[in-house]
Amino acid sequence: MRRALSAFRSEAMSREEALRWLALAVLPIALGSRTAAHVFAGELAAAASLAEEQAAVLKAIGSERAPYAGLVLAAWQGRKAEASRLIEATTKQVVPRGEGQWLTAVHWTSAVLYNGHAALDVSTTPLPPDAHLHDGGLTARDRRS
Repeated sequence: MRRALSAFRSEAMSREEALRWLALAVLPIALGSRTAAHVFAGELAAAASLAEEQAAVLKAIGSERAPYAGLVLAAWQGRKAEASRLIEATTKQVVPRGEGQWLTAVHWTSAVLYNGHAALDVSTTPLPPDAHLHDGGLTARDRRS
């Protein structure tokens, strides 16, 4: 990542090279969005292929970003053990970084999973105590920061 950032600051970088770096940076986001579209359309095989591709890209670029596509797909398919593991891991990642949007997505995914298993007591788990409204939007920042 440092190499990519320093490359953007360099006068020697060509426009084509800059576009390649940019494409690599947004590829996981695009794959996640496309996965969700296929999930909602009921095209789960296509969604699974894209989720695998997103995970591979994240690994290849050394990103610490959670594999949200895999999380949504696992919940939608009712794979409780995998989805629960991803929900817990993702929550641990997004709360310290203040990524309220993704915390909301994790809670939605949890609701999908547990509603599908008729575990209504679990599907309505409240937000963690350090989540609060901030600047008009939900964040996950610790109030002390």
